[in-house]
Amino acid sequence: MSESFVLMNLMAAKLCHDLATPLGALGLGLEMALENVDEKIIDKDTQELLLNSSNTAKLRLKVYRALLSIGPESPTFSEIQEALNLICQEQKIRLNWHINSSLIPNGLFCRVLLGLGFIASESLIRGGIISLKLQPVDEDNINIAITAEGSMVQLRPGYAETLNHDQSLLHQTSRTILPYYIRLLANQYHKNITCNVNDGNKLEIITA
Repeated sequence: MSESFVLMNLMAAKLCHDLATPLGALGLGLEMALENVDEKIIDKDTQELLLNSSNTAKLRLKVYRALLSIGPESPTFSEIQEALNLICQEQKIRLNWHINSSLIPNGLFCRVLLGLGFIASESLIRGGIISLKLQPVDEDNINIAITAEGSMVQLRPGYAETLNHDQSLLHQTSRTILPYYIRLLANQYHKNITCNVNDGNKLEIITA
């Protein structure tokens, strides 16, 4: 791993760490402040907007904090499972885990699994179902198969191309840097990614 890559990860970890505590306190403060607020002062829709926005920010930070960790044992499977469950719950997605957790190594593999699961959750514009499956090849060699199905499945522009093909960092923007980063992680795990959307209602992501 290059020094610049380590520097980026450490700075991102520092940023996530510094934001986590005040963001958590902000969410708790909002809940307490809105408990007995008269709807004539702040209507119910506005209260829900404030609480949902705070919760979304905390969940996104939780995901990125795990994705950008660099330790060999970080994140753990339990950490990424919790993060994906919460993200899907928020987006009205049913998440099915067809996984034997005892097979899953912590660290790099969990970052890849989290990143691909997160992208799958973002593709379900109107909710739906995600199935996560593992296909063990041999010791320390596990393939991932993710299926996302819903009435509207749509990847962000550039995501499929970036996941499916090696590209130059210089060609990336803030809109495509997430799938680029996840592909880099998969390459470190010696895996390629195949990502396809079929008929606008089914997404398949496979590593091999």
